[in-house]
Amino acid sequence: MIATEVTFQGALFASVIERFAKGVAELTRSCPGLVEQVEAGLVAAPTTREMLRAYLTPMVEAGVDSLVLGCTHYPFLRPLMEEILDPSLGVARQTARVLKKDGLLREREMGRYVFYTSGRPHHFARMLEQLTALRGPVLAVEWAGGAVRTAGDQAQVNGGRS
Repeated sequence: MIATEVTFQGALFASVIERFAKGVAELTRSCPGLVEQVEAGLVAAPTTREMLRAYLTPMVEAGVDSLVLGCTHYPFLRPLMEEILDPSLGVARQTARVLKKDGLLREREMGRYVFYTSGRPHHFARMLEQLTALRGPVLAVEWAGGAVRTAGDQAQVNGGRS
């Protein structure tokens, strides 16, 4: 949990831990300065990013699997937190920025998906329909002679009919 120092000193915090954190290893971190960054409108500033990195990196290294935001200001910092906690989100956002800057980002057109599987395409298509909203052909591939090639079998992910 990240929060202000005052939050951690309060009786409410102690009672919540007492009631809900039985058998759970908790790691708390006060984050001085974050409230001020939010109130100053610096939610995406490099200084805010560095503060969050300093606060969150030790928690990530300790293996936390959940992060509780113990301050009403902290949700405004969620995009930066996600980049630190899951770097792939930061890479995706940077890719979008570069594509946009270079005039290559398609904001209104959806891309076309083609899925490849080394398993059974019909089975994969059914699973994809149940788990995502993504649609497109599913092609079987196999490893042959040191290369991947399509195996001929295919299915279509099309909203319930595969």
